[in-house]
Amino acid sequence: MAVKFAYENLAAQDLDRRGLRPETAPTALLLVDIEADLTIRDEDRVVMAEGLFPVAELARSLVGWLRRPVRGCRPFPLPDGTVRRFRRCRRC
Repeated sequence: MAVKFAYENLAAQDLDRRGLRPETAPTALLLVDIEADLTIRDEDRVVMAEGLFPVAELARSLVGWLRRPVRGCRPFPLPDGTVRRFRRCRRC
């Protein structure tokens, strides 16, 4: 079983509205303002599909989640406030 994350239409439209550029924006704003159309698949089944999702914030959160000790299946909170469960296994 392989869970795959895919995104397209990467943009930071809110930065323009705020009068900022990526090189001048604070990190916290970049995390929420860099958005893309996100699809999460488990094999052929779409688990989640969301437009304009904060993918940079998701990436940061996933890295932190993956660094925690493995304890089977536990919830992973997505930046939009929803919660998904993914099973993590320690590879030999």
